[in-house]
Amino acid sequence: MASHYEQFGKTYARTREADLRIVSEVISLLDLPAGSTVADIGAGTGNYCRALAEQGFHMLAVEPSAIMRAQAVSHVGVEWFEGVAENLPFPAASIDGAICILALHHFSDPAKGIREMLRVIGNGPLVIFTFDPRGTEEFW
Repeated sequence: MASHYEQFGKTYARTREADLRIVSEVISLLDLPAGSTVADIGAGTGNYCRALAEQGFHMLAVEPSAIMRAQAVSHVGVEWFEGVAENLPFPAASIDGAICILALHHFSDPAKGIREMLRVIGNGPLVIFTFDPRGTEEFW
């Protein structure tokens, strides 16, 4: 995923922000109390991390691209980790829940990434919001 963003990721944060409708739905689906630790896998520049941190969650942002991480706006409720979904830097069942917002299509092995997310959350909730970008190829 990192190499893909080395080009167009340089200005990514200038045009992206968390959609509050998605944030609200993600919080509802997580169904976790404030103070819970939630991993954001494929966090990009951290827009959704910050939005959830603003709601009282302790966020662990996992992002492979240094260019994306460098654009992140610091927030006391967000810790950053270099890593990929297929090999998360957390022990099994060590996190209350996980989210993956518009990043699944970047995973080198989506099934392995999902297994890894499930490993680190144990019985916690996993919320994935995704789309298949191939669906827009014919449109354009």
